Amino acid sequence: MTFLRKVLPNSIISISLEDVRVNEAQGALTICGEAVADWIANSITVISLDGGSLSVRLDDTLSGRIELSDGMTIAGEVFTELYWTNTGQEGLTAQIHVAWVD
Repeated sequence: MTFLRKVLPNSIISISLEDVRVNEAQGALTICGEAVADWIANSITVISLDGGSLSVRLDDTLSGRIELSDGMTIAGEVFTELYWTNTGQEGLTAQIHVAWVD
Protein backbone atom coordinates (compact mmCIF):
# COMPACT_ATOMS: atom_id res chain seq x y z
CA MET A 1 0.00 0.00 0.00
CA THR A 2 1.29 3.46 -0.91
CA PHE A 3 0.70 6.25 1.58
CA LEU A 4 0.07 9.64 0.00
CA ARG A 5 1.33 12.72 1.81
CA LYS A 6 -0.98 15.72 1.84
CA VAL A 7 0.66 18.79 0.33
CA LEU A 8 0.97 21.50 2.96
CA PRO A 9 -0.39 24.98 2.21
CA ASN A 10 3.10 26.42 1.69
CA SER A 11 4.18 24.23 -1.27
CA ILE A 12 5.04 26.49 -4.20
CA ILE A 13 6.24 25.16 -7.55
CA SER A 14 8.45 27.36 -9.72
CA ILE A 15 8.21 26.34 -13.37
CA SER A 16 10.60 27.79 -15.92
CA LEU A 17 8.55 28.50 -19.04
CA GLU A 18 11.68 28.56 -21.21
CA ASP A 19 11.52 24.82 -21.90
CA VAL A 20 8.75 23.51 -24.16
CA ARG A 21 6.52 20.98 -22.37
CA VAL A 22 3.69 18.80 -23.65
CA ASN A 23 1.88 16.94 -20.87
CA GLU A 24 5.07 16.75 -18.79
CA ALA A 25 4.47 15.13 -15.40
CA GLN A 26 5.30 17.18 -12.31
CA GLY A 27 6.50 14.13 -10.37
CA ALA A 28 7.80 14.83 -6.87
CA LEU A 29 6.84 17.95 -4.93
CA THR A 30 8.93 19.56 -2.21
CA ILE A 31 7.10 19.39 1.11
CA CYS A 32 8.85 20.90 4.15
CA GLY A 33 12.16 20.80 2.28
CA GLU A 34 11.82 17.13 1.30
CA ALA A 35 11.09 15.77 -2.20
CA VAL A 36 7.96 13.61 -1.94
CA ALA A 37 6.94 11.37 -4.84
CA ASP A 38 3.62 10.11 -3.41
CA TRP A 39 1.54 13.21 -2.69
CA ILE A 40 -2.11 14.26 -2.83
CA ALA A 41 -3.65 17.71 -3.22
CA ASN A 42 -7.00 19.34 -3.95
CA SER A 43 -6.13 22.97 -4.71
CA ILE A 44 -3.96 24.91 -7.16
CA THR A 45 -3.58 28.68 -7.14
CA VAL A 46 -1.60 30.51 -9.81
CA ILE A 47 0.50 33.13 -8.06
CA SER A 48 2.04 34.44 -11.29
CA LEU A 49 2.62 33.33 -14.86
CA ASP A 50 5.19 36.13 -15.26
CA GLY A 51 3.36 37.30 -18.39
CA GLY A 52 3.54 33.84 -19.99
CA SER A 53 1.07 31.06 -20.66
CA LEU A 54 0.76 27.60 -19.11
CA SER A 55 -1.86 24.86 -19.00
CA VAL A 56 -2.32 21.85 -16.74
CA ARG A 57 -4.15 18.53 -16.72
CA LEU A 58 -5.03 16.87 -13.41
CA ASP A 59 -4.13 13.19 -12.86
CA ASP A 60 -4.18 12.08 -16.51
CA THR A 61 -2.81 13.29 -19.84
CA LEU A 62 -6.26 12.63 -21.34
CA SER A 63 -8.20 14.77 -18.84
CA GLY A 64 -9.40 18.22 -19.88
CA ARG A 65 -6.63 20.79 -20.29
CA ILE A 66 -7.03 23.87 -18.08
CA GLU A 67 -5.56 27.15 -19.36
CA LEU A 68 -4.14 28.96 -16.33
CA SER A 69 -4.16 32.69 -15.58
CA ASP A 70 -2.74 34.87 -12.80
CA GLY A 71 -4.75 34.52 -9.58
CA MET A 72 -6.75 31.53 -10.85
CA THR A 73 -7.69 28.87 -8.30
CA ILE A 74 -8.73 25.31 -9.04
CA ALA A 75 -10.19 23.73 -5.91
CA GLY A 76 -12.19 20.73 -4.80
CA GLU A 77 -10.90 18.05 -7.17
CA VAL A 78 -8.47 15.57 -5.60
CA PHE A 79 -5.37 14.86 -7.70
CA THR A 80 -2.04 13.07 -7.34
CA GLU A 81 -0.26 14.27 -10.50
CA LEU A 82 -0.04 17.41 -12.61
CA TYR A 83 0.78 17.47 -16.33
CA TRP A 84 2.15 20.78 -17.64
CA THR A 85 2.06 22.15 -21.21
CA ASN A 86 3.67 25.37 -22.43
CA THR A 87 5.54 26.84 -25.38
CA GLY A 88 9.11 28.10 -24.98
CA GLN A 89 8.91 31.54 -23.35
CA GLU A 90 12.34 33.06 -22.79
CA GLY A 91 13.12 34.34 -19.29
CA LEU A 92 9.68 33.58 -17.79
CA THR A 93 8.89 31.56 -14.66
CA ALA A 94 5.48 30.59 -13.32
CA GLN A 95 4.77 30.38 -9.57
CA ILE A 96 2.08 27.83 -8.65
CA HIS A 97 0.78 27.13 -5.14
CA VAL A 98 -0.34 23.50 -4.67
CA ALA A 99 -2.06 22.41 -1.43
CA TRP A 100 -4.39 20.12 0.42
CA VAL A 101 -7.21 22.27 1.81
CA ASP A 102 -9.49 20.68 4.40
